[in-house]
Amino acid sequence: EHQAVRDRVAMFDMTTFTGIEIAGEGTMEFLQRLLTNDMDCSVGRMRYAAMLNEDGGILADLTVARLDRDRYLLTTGGGNSATLHSRWIREHAPESLSITVHDSSRSGVGVWGPEARELLGPLVEADLSDDAFPFYAVRETYLESLPVTMPTQFDHPFFSSRANLLKTEDSFFSQIPKFHFE
Repeated sequence: EHQAVRDRVAMFDMTTFTGIEIAGEGTMEFLQRLLTNDMDCSVGRMRYAAMLNEDGGILADLTVARLDRDRYLLTTGGGNSATLHSRWIREHAPESLSITVHDSSRSGVGVWGPEARELLGPLVEADLSDDAFPFYAVRETYLESLPVTMPTQFDHPFFSSRANLLKTEDSFFSQIPKFHFE
């Protein structure tokens, strides 16, 4: 497994990653107060940030993708993070914002290795080249007929069905709606 990732390409189950989508007028301003990084980035860009409690303790480290003017996707780790993190966000969000947790509705697949781009390139509608898909960018596109949201992180491509395609130099991560597998 280790050698395949270093030399070629391999896939991993990443279903425990959770997407929390926040949308509505004022989303960016809310995230500016909730997170430690500047969330006023261009549409199609990503940021890495911590979410802190009232005492300054770290509740979560997140990747945050700006999908539209007033629509962001926060990606957090596994375990009970979907429940804990989404609860914290809901408790502090204005009622005018829509908060959708993509946990049990999606499956995640990670594709890593130097051949990941070559494997996925012909299957993805978006251009995966470095020029078209720079570091910490995000695109909504299709993997064959599956809608995917593709953010870039750690300079490796990840892909996810309308949840997360994080792009890095040699890896992809995808959350795919489970209904596609039923």
